[in-house]
Amino acid sequence: SETLSSNDCEGYFNMLTKFSQGKRINLDQTDSWQCFGMLAAGRKSNDRFEDEVHSLAGMKSMYVRDVQVDRCLRIKDKKRARQQTDVYKDRKKVKQMAKLQDSQKSLTLPG
Repeated sequence: SETLSSNDCEGYFNMLTKFSQGKRINLDQTDSWQCFGMLAAGRKSNDRFEDEVHSLAGMKSMYVRDVQVDRCLRIKDKKRARQQTDVYKDRKKVKQMAKLQDSQKSLTLPG
């Protein structure tokens, strides 16, 4: 987590606030917080991190978690498929051009 960019660090700490009832507290005071920190860092680096931990520990996967993972994977697949379409690429291109034009307008000096 020390080498993450600011956006990734923000996401990392947002994941940790899930375990602290929405509060950002000094996280290194107990061993359990170090475990939560490692869990959040593992999740940021690998989407299937929990599956690997479960398999190494010899644990069986729970039905509720399996359904949730399947749902998340379907959403990601739909998003990837949508991003490959020409309509998505065209909209992204138009948005980038509009942003570029706005930034050029702000650079021009009056008079």
